[in-house]
Amino acid sequence: MGCGFPSFLGKLLLVPQKRFPKPLSEKEIIARIINSLRSLLYTQKFLFRMFFEGFVVVNCIKQPSSWGAQVR
Repeated sequence: MGCGFPSFLGKLLLVPQKRFPKPLSEKEIIARIINSLRSLLYTQKFLFRMFFEGFVVVNCIKQPSSWGAQVR
């Protein structure tokens, strides 16, 4: 998750209180945390996939002799 995670959770809990004058129920807070964690997970998966595919492409470019024979 990294060191930015606790501040992310802190922001998540602070923002709803500013936006809504009434206090949120526990269910609403938990739902918000789960939703944002889910979106965070999706973005991390996406970034990892982009990084991995980029890594594979770079390796193909770096070693055309070993990869080229397999691809063709």
